[in-house]
Amino acid sequence: MKKNKAILITVLALLAIITGFTVFFWRIRARIPDNIFSFLDIGTYRVPPSFVEINSANAYYQSFVSNFDNLFIVSIFIPSQNLNSDKELIFSLKSSMDKSQDLVTLKWKFKDIHFKKNNFYIIPPDREETKEGFHFHFEFPPIKNSKNKEFYLYFESPDSKAGEGMRLGFWDNIDSYEGLAKGSLFRDNKPIRGFLAFRTYNTWQGNMKDAIKGIKGRLLLDKSFLIFYMVILLLVIVALLWVSIR
Repeated sequence: MKKNKAILITVLALLAIITGFTVFFWRIRARIPDNIFSFLDIGTYRVPPSFVEINSANAYYQSFVSNFDNLFIVSIFIPSQNLNSDKELIFSLKSSMDKSQDLVTLKWKFKDIHFKKNNFYIIPPDREETKEGFHFHFEFPPIKNSKNKEFYLYFESPDSKAGEGMRLGFWDNIDSYEGLAKGSLFRDNKPIRGFLAFRTYNTWQGNMKDAIKGIKGRLLLDKSFLIFYMVILLLVIVALLWVSIR
C-alpha cells in the first residue's frame, strides 16, 4: 500500500513538473529569439566619449565590412537624454550608398527606445545600462552571405528639428575599435572624421562544428576579446570548484 502511494505521488509530482514547465514555456515563447546564438563582431563595450545628433538637417551614414556570415543585429549607443517624444528614429541597412532599396528599414519612436535585456541568448548581446547611456539593438533576419561584404548603416530623423533630434554615440579614434578593419562615416553623403558607436552581431546557422569555428574566428580577431573570454571561462571554473568543495 505504501509502495503504491509513493509511486502515485511520484507520478503526480512528475506530471506537475511537466505541466508547470509547459505553461512556463508557453508564456515566454514570444520572448525567445529565433537565433539564440549571438556573438559580437565589430564594436566595443567601452562608453563612447562624444555624440552626434540626428535631425532634419543631419543624417549620418556609417559603412563597415562584416567579418562573418549571418549578420543579424546592429546596435547603436544611445547617450542619456530625454526620449519622451513621438518623433521617429529611422534605421536602414544598405549594401551600397547608391542603392535605393534597403536591406532593412526599422522605425522607432523616441519614447519606445529604451534599454532591453534579453537573457535567452546563449551569448547575450547585452551589457548593463550605464549612467552614460545604453546600446539599442536592431534585429533582422540573418544575412547569410555577409562575410567580407560592405554595408551601410543609415540613421535619420526627418521630423526632428535641430536640438530636438536623437543623440547617438560617437568615436573619433578608430584604432581602439575592435573588429573594424574598414569603415567610413558620412554626414549627408559627405565623409567626415570619426565613426558612430555601433556594434554588429552575427549568429550561427549550422551544426556545432560551425559554431565552434565561428567562436574561434572571433576570438582570434583581436587579443582583447580572447583575454575577455579566457577570464570569463576561468571565473566559471573557479565558481564550479567552489560549489563542489562546499
